[in-house]
Amino acid sequence: PLAVRTVCSQAVGGVACLSLGGAVVGILFGVLLVIMLFNLNRRLSREECVFQVTGTIAMAYLSYFVSEVLLHCSGILAVVLCGLTTKAFGESLFNDNHLTHDFIQIFECLLNSTLFTLGGAVWASIIPDFSGSDWIYLLILYAAVIAIRFVLMTLFFPLTSKIGVGQNIHEMIFQSWGGLRGAVGIALALLLKKEVVAYSQDGSLSEETRMQYEQYVQKLFGMVGGVACLSLIIAGPTSGPLLRVLGLVTPTETRSKVVSNHEKHLAKNILVEYMNLLSEKRFKHLDYGIVKERVSILRDVSPEIFHSAIDLYKKKFPDKRLNLTNMAAHILGASDDIEFVLDMNVPNKGGVKQSLKSRNTVYCFKELPDESRLVEERKLFIECVKNEYHYQLQSGELESRSSIPWSLLQSVRSAEEAAANGLPMNDWASLEVSNLLLVDKALHFYRVGALCNRQRRDEDYNTIRTKVLQSLSFIKAHCASQETFKDKLASVEKHSLSLTEKRVIDESREQVSKADAVINAFDSQDVNAIKSQYVCQVLLHKCARYFEHLAHSGLVTEREASEFTERIGEELNQLRLSSELQASAPSSSDLESVT
Repeated sequence: PLAVRTVCSQAVGGVACLSLGGAVVGILFGVLLVIMLFNLNRRLSREECVFQVTGTIAMAYLSYFVSEVLLHCSGILAVVLCGLTTKAFGESLFNDNHLTHDFIQIFECLLNSTLFTLGGAVWASIIPDFSGSDWIYLLILYAAVIAIRFVLMTLFFPLTSKIGVGQNIHEMIFQSWGGLRGAVGIALALLLKKEVVAYSQDGSLSEETRMQYEQYVQKLFGMVGGVACLSLIIAGPTSGPLLRVLGLVTPTETRSKVVSNHEKHLAKNILVEYMNLLSEKRFKHLDYGIVKERVSILRDVSPEIFHSAIDLYKKKFPDKRLNLTNMAAHILGASDDIEFVLDMNVPNKGGVKQSLKSRNTVYCFKELPDESRLVEERKLFIECVKNEYHYQLQSGELESRSSIPWSLLQSVRSAEEAAANGLPMNDWASLEVSNLLLVDKALHFYRVGALCNRQRRDEDYNTIRTKVLQSLSFIKAHCASQETFKDKLASVEKHSLSLTEKRVIDESREQVSKADAVINAFDSQDVNAIKSQYVCQVLLHKCARYFEHLAHSGLVTEREASEFTERIGEELNQLRLSSELQASAPSSSDLESVT
């Protein structure tokens, strides 16, 4: 009895030392991390934002190392308590939450991938040695783990139901059914296997004992990996039905109504975006009938949504002139409301003061052009053009899976070199000499299925498409940079530009006129078809970003946003494929209304 009491007291003391020691170490490191975050308070400094993220990761690993290796306490508990302390007192101290969350998600993905790859390789080498009785023991162990989770969750239910947001009995049942996720268990099993192998190979054990220890640890790792695998096989597929049985899933009808309402708001906003594109000279002849066939969210727009979009457009762009006759014909048909829509052909006259970039530009002729200043302002303008190309890539206006972005960015590099040597802006010339024919053909054949889907005029149409899209992106970047240049570099006192700035803008306009000439040289039907597909691509990307923003704001679930973006992704793939085939171009009868 004395020996039993001694062993029990030692076991209890060891567990207390492991748990309490790890908790204390974790809290201390959590407090240190909060102090560090508090002192890194320059919110606008990118370096300090990076230091906060890297410091958080370093502090977590340091707490594990000190607790597990130096003090021989629980490293897992130390990391958990460090995280809980930081969450409680330091959540608002992060200067850039998006940077922190994105980095941690990437870091978690890399570590999980590494862990499960290594664990899977080890487990695969152990499983062939499993006997029939081992598989039976594995199933019994899995059932025992689930039963133990139910017992523990039940015992602590009076506490967990009152702390935080609390939980009900149904949530407790589902958490008990969750099983072993695997990451922590596999990591601990790998660590134990490494320590046992190192201990058994120090020469102090006999060969028989060493082999026995290694067999034990292999069986243990096989059981841990097996429990994690069974959690995926059993708990994974049954979680959805269990959630529905327990009433923890919002009724499908209710969520469908919420998503449907969001889609109506999206349709209104996409209509406004389309109207804004129509106000640009390059898109004034677009046919809404072609666009709505490619953008599913616009196929069933009601007259009420259309009128609401018109009102929103008037508020956002009160000084823009717009012709909505084509849109009204497709949405309203022969309705009498068309007369109301035609009022949009005349801009609002509400006395709104126009900005400098929407008025005729004023130049100051008192200062003569300065050559040294001209070089610097050319560099500034070219930097604006480069940033505009990157914005087009991020917004989906510029197709990243093509040779066009590469050629446009190459033209910017050529323009930067020319500007540094004091030469005028001539980035369009580098686009004309860039030979991307082989790259275009390779990408085109890869996407459309090589020779299987080749059609008459297919290669010619793809060449025209590449040049038109390249020219459209080029014109958009230069025009946007001109507006930025005029808005940001104009004299605050005189609201005017110098002759040096005028020269830079004139050089840009000359480049735009060359790109316009290239577009005008092609057949108008092909050009309008390409423009329609381009606008569809822009609108579809805006649809996806709208739902991503809703998910980030918590207005839709991640699953609902994922389903919608997958649908948009499929539409983009279909659009990308069809836009490269001449057969996808609208018929002559369809294009007569466009031209």
